[in-house]
Amino acid sequence: MKKNRILLIAVFIISCGLFQSVHATPIEMRLTSGSDFVQIIDNGLGDLDPILGRLIYGDALGAFFINVTIGESVPFIGTETAPQLQLISVNISSLDNNPASLTIEFSGDGFGPLDAGLTGFQTDIWGGAGTSVSFKSYVDSIKFGTLTNIADLGFGPGAFSGSSSMNILPAPNPFSLTAVATINHSSGMNATNFSMTIKPMPIPEPSTLFLLGTGLLGIGFYTRRKK
Repeated sequence: MKKNRILLIAVFIISCGLFQSVHATPIEMRLTSGSDFVQIIDNGLGDLDPILGRLIYGDALGAFFINVTIGESVPFIGTETAPQLQLISVNISSLDNNPASLTIEFSGDGFGPLDAGLTGFQTDIWGGAGTSVSFKSYVDSIKFGTLTNIADLGFGPGAFSGSSSMNILPAPNPFSLTAVATINHSSGMNATNFSMTIKPMPIPEPSTLFLLGTGLLGIGFYTRRKK
């Protein structure tokens, strides 16, 4: 009878979402603006969100008087064998500042091995830049490591979007993912917002490969007939 009660309580906790799986190592975020630097660990000092796998930082840093940055990864999104990283940020520099920059680094490790059918990672970015902004993403074996660059994109002022993908097989095991965003503002008040997502990239489905092959054959046949 006692065992049945314990089992029912366990089922209730899991069904209500009160139990969370814990990733081996917590995600981390680093922000640098001029000589000002802050580092936040998931559920540590400075993290405004108690949910594991989601980190929220909101405080002034350097010339940026408004800075709200959210980082998400395993176990909140993705899994250890199909991990994802998402970085979302809104940053406003003050009216009386000189040109200013802000670098945001977000990283998680302990991932892998990749699920069967996954060959690499795709980085998707969109947002609006006050002056200019650049994005880089990396795969390595250590947190914040920059061994393999899988995306390197830059944008000028105004709305922007972009995507970059890269195969990484064979991937280190375990491996880390790192997202880096660098925001540059000219003097005066400027605002930048962005969303950056690193997600697993699957092997193309057989039907996709068939269509691609058929298309290439068709182009070859047409070229031959023209000659």
